[in-house]
Amino acid sequence: MRDLPQELVDHTLDNFAHDLETLKVCSLVCTRWTPRARSHLFSDIRLDTMRQVEWLANLLDANPTLAGLIRKLEMWFDADFQAIRRRAKALLPILARCCLIEQLTLCCGPGEREFYMPAWFIKMVVGVMNRTSFRKLHLVNWDFPTLDIIPRVAALQELEISTSRFGFPSPSHSRYPGQQTVTFAGVTHLRTLALSHCAFDVSDLQKWVNKSTRTFHLKISSSQRAVLVLRPDLLSHVAFIQIAASAARHLEYDPLLKLDLQDFKANYIWIDLAELGGLAPTHQAPNLESVQAWMEGLRLRDGQLLRLHLPRVFWARFEAGLKVNPTLELVALDIVPNDVYDDPDPTVPSNLLHLLLERSSSS
Repeated sequence: MRDLPQELVDHTLDNFAHDLETLKVCSLVCTRWTPRARSHLFSDIRLDTMRQVEWLANLLDANPTLAGLIRKLEMWFDADFQAIRRRAKALLPILARCCLIEQLTLCCGPGEREFYMPAWFIKMVVGVMNRTSFRKLHLVNWDFPTLDIIPRVAALQELEISTSRFGFPSPSHSRYPGQQTVTFAGVTHLRTLALSHCAFDVSDLQKWVNKSTRTFHLKISSSQRAVLVLRPDLLSHVAFIQIAASAARHLEYDPLLKLDLQDFKANYIWIDLAELGGLAPTHQAPNLESVQAWMEGLRLRDGQLLRLHLPRVFWARFEAGLKVNPTLELVALDIVPNDVYDDPDPTVPSNLLHLLLERSSSS
């Protein structure tokens, strides 16, 4: 084995990248195998308990060079305020050592009461993200008392937030300054922004809602070209870059108001409204007239592609609004029917497709 080229040794060990037990053995068998085996063993680390956090901290104290091997770090927190606080503080020196970290995942476990992300913890995370190596941040199951969570990030390309709530008042901070627009102006290299199963508290959103349109905006700086992931929840509707959205439980719920897609830098936009089809037709679901009005006012740039995922109940009004909108062309619309909430009606998609083909041939 000592006569084999180092490149061949490294390539062989790369084939065992997902077999941690084999890599552990390889790192102990031969000194030539150790560096490559360690690079895989420490590239992706998950910490579930406080003992694991302390173990990693002690290991990095004994061998500081190992911190440079960590590329992905996933940290799980118990849904207990004091436990989260202790573990977060223990995580701080570890993050300070990981100079080449590329991806950070912070997950809060389910509990009886929510945990509100403290300001000092957000600043700590932002400090790590300002490194040029950092690419992705994933936050799972958190409550953010303020919407402005990421003021400055140097090289972040992917921001994903799942099963979290925004704007819910913290027990220790009952009031936060209101603003109509949430900005990510410091995220200059962002390519993907995804919010899934997130909710916005109405009582706190009333500070930000534009009362004339009952909407608020989430914005990314206009110089960016981001891939947009839009997933509305049952009682909230998330918006990216000039997509106005309403998250109103006590206000009139209308998530389709005044969408101006011409301001998007992205050429492909996906709007998923399928979940809205299963809502009660009172305060929760948008009325059908708003769907027609939305289609009549919708505008796209040349070359822009719009993909819609709509429940069947929206089809008739959607078609009526499409007839009077001169800006939408066949190449700019990809219809994905959804019949989960009602009995299938195969004539609806075919009728709409016929309408689009008819308009395309006439133009």
